Amino acid sequence: MDQGLAAVLGGAVGVLGTGLTASLAFWQARWVTRQQISGTNAQWRRQVQREAYGVFLERYMKLTRFLGETEKKIRVREYTEADAARVASSTGSQLDDLLTSIITVQLEGPAELGTSAYRGYDAMGNWWTALARLANSLDSGDPATDQLQAVAEAQREAGEQIGAFAGLAQQHLNEIR
Repeated sequence: MDQGLAAVLGGAVGVLGTGLTASLAFWQARWVTRQQISGTNAQWRRQVQREAYGVFLERYMKLTRFLGETEKKIRVREYTEADAARVASSTGSQLDDLLTSIITVQLEGPAELGTSAYRGYDAMGNWWTALARLANSLDSGDPATDQLQAVAEAQREAGEQIGAFAGLAQQHLNEIR
């Protein structure tokens, strides 16, 4: 009788052990799967953000080159009054593209990055305004000393803002694991 009871108890322990082992294996597999999904999602998210930040930086730099070239042509008075409308239209279009990329930055990244992008946008607009004033001053025959200084300050501010954005973007991307 003791042997029968021992066999029944042994079988029960075996069934419970097997059930417990199966349950633990199931939960461990589920946990590992969730970790893999989480890691894959974080990697995908980081890539989406990197692309959004890259598009903003690319458009910012494109506008920077355009404004730099425009400034050179204004200083040597290569632009005529007829060119002014074309340059203004091109600048407006590039500012619109920059604004569109900021919206993506805001959707994909933290609020501080969106704020930094807007500061950069404002700096670019200020640079364009300073260039337009310089062109008007040179056309009217004024010495344009104040306008030259305003252009230099606006250009410096635009450079500082893109540097701040790039630093924040890199910091944010480094925090994503």
